[in-house]
Amino acid sequence: MRNLSIFLLVLAMIAAACSEKRDVFHLEKGSLSYNLAKEIATIFPSLDPEGTFILIKANKFRVTAGEAIHETRLNMGLDENQLKKLSAENIKALIMESAYKIAERKILLYTAEKSGIIVSETEIIDALNEQFEQTGGEEKFLELIKKNDLDIEYVKNDIWENLMMERYSEEKIYVTIQIREEEIRELYLRDKTATIRRIFLSTEGKEISEKREILDRADEILRRAKEGESFAELAEKYSQDLDSRENGGLFKDLGRGFLEKPLDEAAFTITQGEMSDIIVTPAGYYIIKVIERKKESRPFEEVRHELEKGIRMRKQWEEYHSHVEILRQEFKLMFAKF
Repeated sequence: MRNLSIFLLVLAMIAAACSEKRDVFHLEKGSLSYNLAKEIATIFPSLDPEGTFILIKANKFRVTAGEAIHETRLNMGLDENQLKKLSAENIKALIMESAYKIAERKILLYTAEKSGIIVSETEIIDALNEQFEQTGGEEKFLELIKKNDLDIEYVKNDIWENLMMERYSEEKIYVTIQIREEEIRELYLRDKTATIRRIFLSTEGKEISEKREILDRADEILRRAKEGESFAELAEKYSQDLDSRENGGLFKDLGRGFLEKPLDEAAFTITQGEMSDIIVTPAGYYIIKVIERKKESRPFEEVRHELEKGIRMRKQWEEYHSHVEILRQEFKLMFAKF
């Protein structure tokens, strides 16, 4: 959901902490991720990079604190200065969110390989050349990754992983998706976009007792919002969504299907100016306030392809997360506390 520059797009693409094939991931001493981990260890000593704290155990792999901190640094742009602006609770949530994403990635890669998915060296080189073009040439790209303590083999391995997961999704998850003409026409007649503010509290990797505490916190935030406190200020203070928190949780003119299903439904059904109850998702708890909605003004045939694409994206999201949840149960993930 981020509006990333090319620079950040490249970082997001190469930010795969689990790209190491080793079962245990170690941060290189003196690296940017190692230094960040050292800072985090002043808050959470068990995450010291000198050790190997396991955040997630599965029956086929492990996810270490080093991996999660490394991915958090790359994907979120987190550094020592930004770290000081975050509460311990938010830092913990970010690390566990990264750990969960790494676990999901490992699950998909393992399953893709077992199912016979193959990516050739030629495809990897082609994708790498595209990255060179987007960043102004090979030399600039290599400078960029070097600044982030990465090398070309790391990036090539990450490209392989992304292509493997994309191919697995296309061949094994999305193959049954169908879109009817009636669905497209129905969508055309409904509101096209919604502008919302939202507050997010993460529950990834939490025990049931911890989720209850987070739900109580969400209830209290909702109560304060309903009693007239500024929703934007509450989002800035409490939301754990780094993409929107500093902007008061604001998302402008979101198209249908852009958000995951329960959030999308709330954004397009709640009366303008009103807010949702607490919305429960696998990632955590959301509170949404609808600011404005707009209808499509262009002719149907002009936007038909765009509408169909939006429906397909929503269905792919639903199929993907349903599939991953089944796999997650098979891999028997266990989350550690720190």
